[in-house]
Amino acid sequence: MIYIIVILVICCFIFYKLYKLLYFIDMDNTLLFTGAPGTGKTNEMVSCGLKLWRKLCRIVRFKNWIYKKLHRNWKKEDLKVKPLLYSNIPIRIGRYSRLEFKLLCDKLYVGGLTPDFVKHKVSRDKFCVPLKIEHLLEQESQVPLSVTCCTELGKIASTYQWENENIQLHLDDYVSMYRQNTLGGFFLADDQSASRICTVLRSRIGTCINMIHFHKWWKIYWVKMRNISISEDIKVIEQNSTEDNMRTRVGLFPLFHRNYDTYAFSERYLTVPVGNDYVFLGYKTNEILEIPKTEKIKYQGQVSVTGVLPTKINKKNAVNICRE
Repeated sequence: MIYIIVILVICCFIFYKLYKLLYFIDMDNTLLFTGAPGTGKTNEMVSCGLKLWRKLCRIVRFKNWIYKKLHRNWKKEDLKVKPLLYSNIPIRIGRYSRLEFKLLCDKLYVGGLTPDFVKHKVSRDKFCVPLKIEHLLEQESQVPLSVTCCTELGKIASTYQWENENIQLHLDDYVSMYRQNTLGGFFLADDQSASRICTVLRSRIGTCINMIHFHKWWKIYWVKMRNISISEDIKVIEQNSTEDNMRTRVGLFPLFHRNYDTYAFSERYLTVPVGNDYVFLGYKTNEILEIPKTEKIKYQGQVSVTGVLPTKINKKNAVNICRE
């Protein structure tokens, strides 16, 4: 008997030590994931967004089922609307049935797309609702209890755009009042660094999850994480945050599909011209790369900028959006 007790104590001790080494995400209504490229921040944001969205869908279905049982003369208008998942990158949320896919293709034909395009480009995978700038600036409403996943938030609202009135008035109100506006929804975002996000938005997000050292083997991944409270003063928190207090999060990728494309924005680069590639002939070089300087010129109250290179990045939307 004594041996069994000793074995149980040892197992509990090992389990406790392993538990302390692992990281578990505490979900807030606003959450930010940060890390260098390739550290899995978008993967965690998408995974958490899908889990939250599916949980909220189950809650709505259960409440509607209860309502139907309690009210025999129920109407469709009285039922709660199914929550939606919004994102600025395509996130897979399921798969179309044969009938749904046929109706979708018929709608695309009517919209002007050729059968060859639909056959080779349109997938039977069902994706989330595109997040539009009208949503962020409160020009269009979102469905109650919805989840929003916004990647590269620092490019949408950079810290250098703090004077933009649309950010100060509309985007700031959108993030700060997101839980109120969606009646309990969740706003998740990611960026490479929290300091790149505009200050008015950064102060609205309570918790930042910082990620480093991403590793994967087959369908298993593990990454180091830590919490940084950024609703107050991020600089004070950073002084007491070292790599030693980071814990490891272990997860699994989907076995038979992918939730999103890690290179979702790669087609933006296809329009950049191909240049001439040279090779070095020795170990020495005297050339240090320099960024061309720009200059602001003010004349009679008008401001013009000279020296700006033309934009070669493709900013047009890919033909993969269909109105339901």
